[in-house]
Amino acid sequence: MSSVPDNPALAVEEQRTERGRATRRVALVSGVVNALLSVAQVVTGLIAGSAALVADGVHSASDLLSDVLVWFAARQAAQAPDKDHPYGHGRFETAATLGLGILLGVVAFGIVWNGIERLLDPNRPIPGEIALVVAAIGIAAKESLYWYTIAVARRLKSEMLRANAWHHRSDAISSVVVLIGVAAAVM
Repeated sequence: MSSVPDNPALAVEEQRTERGRATRRVALVSGVVNALLSVAQVVTGLIAGSAALVADGVHSASDLLSDVLVWFAARQAAQAPDKDHPYGHGRFETAATLGLGILLGVVAFGIVWNGIERLLDPNRPIPGEIALVVAAIGIAAKESLYWYTIAVARRLKSEMLRANAWHHRSDAISSVVVLIGVAAAVM
C-alpha cells in the first residue's frame, strides 16, 4: 500500500504542513543554541576580560532575529491558499530569504567595523584562557547549526533555510577570527 494519499490536494497540504513544521523546528533549535551561546559568550567574555568574546555573544544574540524571521516566514508560508493568496503563501519564504541576505551583509559590515576599532585600541585588556574554550565552543555550535540547517534545506529544497545555513557558517568563520584574536591576546 502506498503512503501517498489518493487525494492530490491532500498530498500537497501534507507536504506544505510538513515543510512548515520542519522549517520551524530548525528555527527553534537555532534560536535555543544562539540564546545559550550568547549568554555563555557574554558572561565568559565579561569574566575573562575579552571584549571580542562579548561582541561575539552580542552577535549571537542578534542572530535570534534571523531565527525569528525564519520561524515567522515558515509559519506564514505553511498556510493554505485563500481568497487573497490563491497560489498559497510561499512568497513569505522568498521575502525572508531576501531579508536574511541583507542581514548577512549588515553583519559582515559590523564585524569588519568592530575588528578595525579593536585593532586600533591601544588599551585592549589581555583576556583569560577560558575565553579560548568558549570561543571554540562557539565555532563548534555555529558549524553544527550550519550542517543541521543545510541538511534540512537540501531535503526541503528551501532557499530560505539555505541562506540561514550560510548565515550560521559566516558566524562560525567570524568566531574563528575571534578565537585567533583571543589566542593572540592571551599569548
